[in-house]
Amino acid sequence: MEHKGFQKIIKDMRVDVESGQPLSDTMAKYPKTFNRLYLNLVRAGEASGTLDSILDRISSFLEKDLALRGKIKSSMTYPVIVLVFAIGITYFLLTTIVPQFAGILTQLGAPLPLLTRVLIAVADFLKTKTWLLALIIGALGLAFRQYYKTKQGRHVIDDFKLRVPVMGSLLRRAAIASFARTFGLLLSSGVNIIESLEITKGTANNIIIEDTLDNARNVVMVGEQMSGSLATSKIFPPMVVSMVAIGEETGSLDDMLAKVADFYDREVDEAVEQLTAAIEPIMIVFLGGIVGVIVAGMFLPMFSIIGQLSK
Repeated sequence: MEHKGFQKIIKDMRVDVESGQPLSDTMAKYPKTFNRLYLNLVRAGEASGTLDSILDRISSFLEKDLALRGKIKSSMTYPVIVLVFAIGITYFLLTTIVPQFAGILTQLGAPLPLLTRVLIAVADFLKTKTWLLALIIGALGLAFRQYYKTKQGRHVIDDFKLRVPVMGSLLRRAAIASFARTFGLLLSSGVNIIESLEITKGTANNIIIEDTLDNARNVVMVGEQMSGSLATSKIFPPMVVSMVAIGEETGSLDDMLAKVADFYDREVDEAVEQLTAAIEPIMIVFLGGIVGVIVAGMFLPMFSIIGQLSK
């Protein structure tokens, strides 16, 4: 291990195991490194005598989960870079180029159209009160974070994430793939269905999905099938519900979930490709539009002056 902190954890775990403690108990001392999912799988492996195969499954799961998260991040990288670039160019034009043109237009005494007056006012504000804008943005960001910490805030924002056009569909597919793979791994490793749903709920990172899985858990606890509960949610499409129902009836729920995870992995791949293909021209038009508006605002008075001189 190259990471010094993780080196120490492994050394301490070795000492505990040599003293007779189960591996899962030593891992439980480091909750920031080994989460609840990891611990329950290791405990199941110790109890069944299949720890080696369980660790192999965990490795495969983490690789696929990391790949899934990487796809989501990659889909956002390009638009974020272009957006930052657009903001930087806009700020430069408004605080450097526009004031120079404004000075020239003032000296010429040219009548200024509304667009030009607005651009000059924005440029003056940014040049003298950028700190105020930064303070407002910081306050809004802090207020957003505080609101998200509330239960109502999480419901509103997480629901919006799943409903936003294009990106919401991608997040929903990724959430279904993550649910199916996590839940299926736990079941196939010998963890009981109640505990598996509770652990899977904790890995959802979306309160809407957490509530859906919590309802499914409550349904299973009273002896009913979870597919009925999933069918009433707006998260899981009919195909997933049908696969879960078939798995429950045939006793092969883990296999059905593995197929669902593989299917939605491909869906995420396709969605990322479509999103990237759609965003690229949109962001180019967006950037060109910003620059075009600034250029038009500065040159419209020039055209008026040239028109007066030609008469």
